[in-house]
Amino acid sequence: MRYLRFYDISLQDEDGWFYCELDGKNIVQRQIRVFGSATYWATLYDEKDGAYIFTERPEFNFANFRPEDGDLEISADEFEDVWDKSREQ
Repeated sequence: MRYLRFYDISLQDEDGWFYCELDGKNIVQRQIRVFGSATYWATLYDEKDGAYIFTERPEFNFANFRPEDGDLEISADEFEDVWDKSREQ
């Protein structure tokens, strides 16, 4: 598994972060959006809020990965920490 973090913008134009977990074929398995203290998690089968559903394009394209814009590959522990906190809200 690989774990990534990207800049994201909420539906209310608030800056935030998009986190995702990729399997060995670079398919998104879980995702989290964080805007301030609000978090929105989603999987293929469930989500916290219907406004932030699971990605329609789960095949990740690394051509869109831009470290110069703050995109990062993060650790599994960091992803799990954000995932756990998002599930508690």
